[in-house]
Amino acid sequence: MDERLDVRRLRYFVQVVECGSVRGAADALGVDASAVSRAVSLLEKDCGVSLLERRGRGIAPTDAGKALAAYV
Repeated sequence: MDERLDVRRLRYFVQVVECGSVRGAADALGVDASAVSRAVSLLEKDCGVSLLERRGRGIAPTDAGKALAAYV
């Protein structure tokens, strides 16, 4: 197994955290929201933990998500 995390997935994840939504991140990155959502889901699978939680109309990082975003 590759011990490194995918850079594109990390970039998309950080953008979601900064924007507070998948749609906002997708707009900022110039990609489809489905691509951002899929990348974050795969990153969560790679990490083995939930990184984001839905809050009303936005998304907030979990404790693990906060730690990863700070590390990145």
